[in-house]
Amino acid sequence: MKLSIKIILSAIALSIFVSGVVQAQGGATDATVNAVRRHLEQNDRLIDKARESVHASNVPMAVLALKQAVDLQGRAWERFHGRNYRLAKELAKSAEQNAQKAIAASRRTEENQDAVLRKLERARDLLEKAYSIAGDHQDQGLQNMLESARTNLERAWEFYREQQYRPAWKLANQTEGVAKKILRAAERAGLGESEYERRMEQIQNWLDRADQIIADCDSPKGKQLLEKAKESLQRAQRLAREGRYEPALKALQQAKRLGDQASRDCQGGERIQERLDRLTAQAERLSDQIQPGDGTAERLMATVRDQLRLSAEYITLEQPRSAVASLKAAELSMKQLERYLRTGEI
Repeated sequence: MKLSIKIILSAIALSIFVSGVVQAQGGATDATVNAVRRHLEQNDRLIDKARESVHASNVPMAVLALKQAVDLQGRAWERFHGRNYRLAKELAKSAEQNAQKAIAASRRTEENQDAVLRKLERARDLLEKAYSIAGDHQDQGLQNMLESARTNLERAWEFYREQQYRPAWKLANQTEGVAKKILRAAERAGLGESEYERRMEQIQNWLDRADQIIADCDSPKGKQLLEKAKESLQRAQRLAREGRYEPALKALQQAKRLGDQASRDCQGGERIQERLDRLTAQAERLSDQIQPGDGTAERLMATVRDQLRLSAEYITLEQPRSAVASLKAAELSMKQLERYLRTGEI
């Protein structure tokens, strides 16, 4: 009888002990515990990935989502170690959602950044072309349009550098539209033919030099690019014979771009730092040409130097896209300064 009572009491004690253990684990089985642990470990890797994306884009929305993910993940691990697996699981799920949100926000920004950069480059190329054709024309209406387009493009680059892509796109689009209107007006005024002849001579000379560079280094890719450049040059000549000077100028621009690519390939490419050094030296030479008290020239030079400084900072921060954008903005302002020093007009 005494033995039976002892057995019963031992069974009760064991039952109470097991019940306490299960309660401490929130009623979780080993499979549940392992599943929560795997989820948390996966989150750790996901958050590391999110950190890389956020560092590259530096978007405020992504930064905030990443911070929330890190905080939630830390709390989830605390609850896990405290054997509160149900709450750990809920926190882990929220941490995962925020990490995914951070990555998505960063990717959207990168995609927007690329699209806006291409838009800005197109607008810049068209405006440069408009300046080359109509910049010296005496028509005040054309000059006002050029000045307005130039101002809009400068503001667009500023928005781009501040990662405000919507207004950057809008202003770049306006610049592109104005540049096209100027080119059409110049075509009607008969300015296209003289500009075509001038550009044709320049690009023919440039391609002759590129031909020699590529012959010296024997680059197959460079030769291929140069052949395409020559084809664009021939297309420009055909269009000009038909009196279609605007598309002829576009073909010349394409020939120049392909020739530049061929030459760079032969020379091993142009690094961002080398480009920054070259533009900095060019800016210093231009600075020596500015007369004391010339406010317009000094303003343009200040813009050039600001963009070069920004580019150097972006290089240090290992943000090549932003560095290149600043260099392109510096080049645009430098060309305006050169034009002003040469003609007295922006």
